Formats: sequence, structure tokens, C-alpha cells
Amino acid sequence: MQYVISSCAQTLHALRLLRAHRLSESVLKTVYRCFVVARLLYAANAWWGFTMAAERQRIEGFLRRGVRAGYRRADEPTAIQLVKDSDDQLFHCI
Repeated sequence: MQYVISSCAQTLHALRLLRAHRLSESVLKTVYRCFVVARLLYAANAWWGFTMAAERQRIEGFLRRGVRAGYRRADEPTAIQLVKDSDDQLFHCI
């Protein structure tokens, strides 16, 4: 988990550089969602139940960093809600 969060932090740094080069906000938000959120929650249906509360808080905290940086809206679903929705969608398809 540490590697994934470190990798996402590097992506946030790259997004700050892109913002400094005047990339549009909508593109920055799309890149954040496609790279950071997708990386944090990749295959979460399989591993989420094995995480400790501290790991879940780190993921939630990282998503809040995205809100503070302006790449994510505050009213978007939390990581827990995203995983639950993904589980529901998976079991609906079965």
C-alpha cells in the first residue's frame, strides 16, 4: 500500500507541474480520476476486506488531498463508498 500511495503522490506532483503550465482544470480532474483514484482502488473488491483501519484512513486522506488541491469535488463518494458501489455492480452482473 505504501508503494501505491507514494506513486500517487508523485502523480499529484506531476499534476501541479501541469497546472503551472496552464493545463485546463477539467483535464487535470480527468487525469486525477484516471490515474490516482483508479490506482488507489484498483482491484479493491479483492483486497479491501483485508485492510486495516489505518490503511483505509490513508486512502481516504489521500482522496481528501485531491479535494484540497482542487482535482476532486468534496461531494464525490469516499473510497469506502466507491468500493461498495463497485461490489454492488460486480454482484449485480453475476
